[in-house]
Amino acid sequence: MLILFLIGCCLATNNKQNPREAGGDDVTEQESKLACDWPRDGGEITLSTGDRKFLTKGVFETFSECVSLSMDSLGIEEMKEGVFSTMKHLKNLFIRNDKIEIRAGIFEGLENLGALELTNMSIYYLPDNVFINLGNLHSLFLQNNPLTEITADTFYGLTSVEEIRLDQSNVVIKPGLFRHNKWLKYLNISDAHFTFTENMWAGVELTDLYLGNAGISDLSVDIWRGLEGSLKYLSLSGNHFETIPHNPFQGLNKLQALILKNCALTSSDLNAYLWGGLGSSLRYLYLDFNHFPNLRAHSFRGLAKLGFLKLGSCGIEHITAQAFEGLEALGWINFESNPLVALDAEMFGTIPLDQIKWMWFGCDYMSCFPDLCWIYEKMEIRNLDICIGPRVTKCGNYDGTVIEYLENEC
Repeated sequence: MLILFLIGCCLATNNKQNPREAGGDDVTEQESKLACDWPRDGGEITLSTGDRKFLTKGVFETFSECVSLSMDSLGIEEMKEGVFSTMKHLKNLFIRNDKIEIRAGIFEGLENLGALELTNMSIYYLPDNVFINLGNLHSLFLQNNPLTEITADTFYGLTSVEEIRLDQSNVVIKPGLFRHNKWLKYLNISDAHFTFTENMWAGVELTDLYLGNAGISDLSVDIWRGLEGSLKYLSLSGNHFETIPHNPFQGLNKLQALILKNCALTSSDLNAYLWGGLGSSLRYLYLDFNHFPNLRAHSFRGLAKLGFLKLGSCGIEHITAQAFEGLEALGWINFESNPLVALDAEMFGTIPLDQIKWMWFGCDYMSCFPDLCWIYEKMEIRNLDICIGPRVTKCGNYDGTVIEYLENEC
């Protein structure tokens, strides 16, 4: 028995006979519509297709008022052109975990569709203009499909799309791929095959770009060409850089968050050359799962606007004087799961210590707790929330209002 779930439907049922009252759950071969089990509370609706492997035009005619349709692991092998053409009010369509060939015309009639998900569908090819009728679509999810090549005409017609997910695919991003999608803001191609080509971002003004585990080894400044005036969030986690030129993020004047987790960065990589050009905008920096046994002086020079810094699981043992010098806006810092041995009392340099609201040393190793008394002595303790782990009496809120005390008082 194959099941379809219709969620959040606005169903006009007054003039339609309840299939249960009609004497059966399944449609006959003469009927081209799906049977329906109508719930009394008007919530989720369960549809039965029997052993149907093919869905043809008109199969959803009974549910023309539906606004959200979810199809998950149904075993359907083929959908004919215009299969959804009677669902003029549909806003959300989610199709997951099946092997259905996506053909031209399959989305005919869905002019009001806002979100389309086609995940884990074994899709290796999308025809040109397949989304041509979806002018109101704002979100397109295509992750976890073996897509190998997409042309700009594949996305032709998506004039309102703001979000596209192509992560966990094999797609190659080519120049002009998104030239028809001028409103595109969010793009995720993590765990995909990424090959930099000149002018690849032509025609779009992305604000959020995810390139995690994309096999990027050369952190060339040219990668961002075309995104200088728009990009605010950039994730490069899981890429191991063999080449890091000076000022690789130069020009990204609006970048507010940078994710560099598990990038095989070392202590020597942390210097002003890495952060060049980010000083006027960057607020959040994530560096977890790199290798910084010794945080050196001026490791973050130039990041005057940085307020949040995460350094979890970086193998940090020593933090030297002035390691955080220049972080004039720093308020939150996370040292979670590092084998800390020594923290220099001058590690914050000339930073006004009363501005730091939250510091997390969460660690299960007893050796990771150096003498922290100087922190209490030098900071305005009423503004500081320090979470040390098993040696504190309580670990509290993240709003900077809770004071944490060591069991051995300073």
